[in-house]
Amino acid sequence: MNELDALRQTIDEVDAEIVPLLERRMAAGEEIGAIKMKNGIKILDPERERLVLADRVSRTETSRYRRHVEEIFKTIMAESRRLQKSIALTYDGGSRLNGRAAYQGVDGSFGSEAAAAVFEDNIYSVRSFEDVFVEVVLGRADFGVLPVENYSTGSIIDVLDLLAKYEVYIVGETYVDVRQCLVGTPDAEIDDVAQVYSHEQGFYQSREYLSDKDWVQNKVLNTAVAASMVSEMGDRTRAAICSARAADIYGLKILKPNINFAPNNRTRFIIIGRSPVADASNAKISIMFSAPHVSGSLCEALCFFRDNGVNMVKIESRPIADRHGDYMFFVDLEGNVGSANVSEALNQLRAYATAYRFLGNYRALG
Repeated sequence: MNELDALRQTIDEVDAEIVPLLERRMAAGEEIGAIKMKNGIKILDPERERLVLADRVSRTETSRYRRHVEEIFKTIMAESRRLQKSIALTYDGGSRLNGRAAYQGVDGSFGSEAAAAVFEDNIYSVRSFEDVFVEVVLGRADFGVLPVENYSTGSIIDVLDLLAKYEVYIVGETYVDVRQCLVGTPDAEIDDVAQVYSHEQGFYQSREYLSDKDWVQNKVLNTAVAASMVSEMGDRTRAAICSARAADIYGLKILKPNINFAPNNRTRFIIIGRSPVADASNAKISIMFSAPHVSGSLCEALCFFRDNGVNMVKIESRPIADRHGDYMFFVDLEGNVGSANVSEALNQLRAYATAYRFLGNYRALG
């Protein structure tokens, strides 16, 4: 390796350390922006920036680098202000979620029901969960509506993985009561059924009812797609597991209502957007983080919530694909980012975690 290559390698190594620190700084800036929005504080504070610049320059030991350090921090603070302004552009009082929303599936799906509850008829469907994220990121949709958890079958892990992949924020949540029904063609009876179509969640939520049936189970994209397929096939031996609403839309007959095993079967849907929102009524916070790969690190991380009196209402782990044995933790907390104890807990976790992302502070809608 020649001298030039060695110096370039040094720069690469230093940059690898800088990037995670910049991410931590920008994440803190986002949360500061949310607090400013909540309290009506202007984004630009010239005196604060003057003091910060003076402090950073004073920490520069090599005098000939001071001017360059000052310019770098001017750029960093400008980007932080731009990020905070993106919050202001999304936040618009009580109407902040007015816009067009994408959901996965077709008319009659539980996703369409959730989207309509918040956005009425200003909604449209896409084929997959990932398509919802893409629509939002590219700006074709203002918001996306996605199932993230069913009370009887647990988290929708595909959506959690996509939250980690795409730079979006959770800006609200809504709930749909799920009543799975066995439906068939208008001339069908239960004894005619030989094959049944549904989403894997539909099958899982109805597993007790299906346990003594020898029907062929065909998994499709969602429950409303299953209803549409059975309607198009017109075959009395083929049935679907879907909602009563989907059965009505596609002209099908309910052969057996409420076949899900849990009587209080609800699905939680999140609403995603390109920027976080701030509001004093927001009472749930979602974050994701990874902890150092050492004994007791997760316990240490969770103690930041306990020690600051912040209630954790959910935790879910997902493996990190390129880091064997490491996990990303998705956590839901009660509270508002404007609260001192919440802010302190998040700051402590951010400093401790090997990776951290603020996913949003939001409330129930619809």
